Amino acid sequence: MRIRLAHISKRRTICILVLSIITLITIPLVLGLGSEDTPILWQLFREWLQGRSKGIIKFNVKPITERGVLTKFTVFVHNFTDYYGKTRSERVYIGGGSFSLLVWRSLLPGNKWKPHYFTIVVRGEDDDYVYLGARYIKVIPVKPIVSVEVPISVRPVRDKKLHPTSETEQSNRIGCCGLQNTCPSAEETTETTTSAPLICLHSISGISVTVEVNAGNYVYYSQKCRYMYCDTVTGEITHSDWDTTGSVAAICDSPIPKGAAVVSDGTKRWVYTDLTYRYERWCIICGLIESLWEYYELLTPVTFGGGFWGRRLAVVSVKGHPRVGCVLMTEHYMKERR
Repeated sequence: MRIRLAHISKRRTICILVLSIITLITIPLVLGLGSEDTPILWQLFREWLQGRSKGIIKFNVKPITERGVLTKFTVFVHNFTDYYGKTRSERVYIGGGSFSLLVWRSLLPGNKWKPHYFTIVVRGEDDDYVYLGARYIKVIPVKPIVSVEVPISVRPVRDKKLHPTSETEQSNRIGCCGLQNTCPSAEETTETTTSAPLICLHSISGISVTVEVNAGNYVYYSQKCRYMYCDTVTGEITHSDWDTTGSVAAICDSPIPKGAAVVSDGTKRWVYTDLTYRYERWCIICGLIESLWEYYELLTPVTFGGGFWGRRLAVVSVKGHPRVGCVLMTEHYMKERR
């Protein structure tokens, strides 16, 4: 009897293994995944066997310029999910435009899947220019495996003729001046708090208007990204302009009680808040023999709190609906970084 049970158990194990192999072979074909996704599929299958709710997000990134689609580029992916509780974002991928990430699939109240947030940065080049672009995206893993197309607009940030990085040029510079790196470190993270517009209160005759913001409420402000490069000999630093990647939710950590800010009888006035945002610098190319070090910088809103009257009156025309500020939050900091 024991021998028979052992034989049945062995056959069952073999069947499970065979079915697993068949599944892992057929799933990529059905979903349009490539052979490069086989390792992550095995990882997903192991997570399922251990009872963990995981899924795969398949990305296809296409950098687009005014000349067309770039073919020579590198993708950098940052995970901004649950960013409020972190000290900085996590760079989870560096490589080509087609890739897959393993993520948790968590159900929220109301049977809604928890979304994941990523900032995708692209550094590309052609014969004439270096390009940079970035995009903040939201992905909801409604299925165990989802595919996402991510077109990203990139623009020229460095003229290669004016600032070459050839090995010959670097050899000449080392022979002439000696190799000394005076550039900033490869990575840096800092936080700064400044005043930012929160909401514009607009009343009409005989009506008073107030605002109330509770802890945990959120307001969307713009995330910014720009390109930076540094001459490793002279230490000269050059920045591109800031570009908006998307709108990121800043969480309220200091409530504004009802009645703290009130307007009436047709008055229109901005309420400002203390906004904390995080600056992150990440290295693109920081090799010891490089003539230029390349970076990208991210500026992300994190928290806000408290309310006070702004100096500007009637900043925007509000017709029935209050509006939040989404750009001014970076003005002071961008001036400082220059």
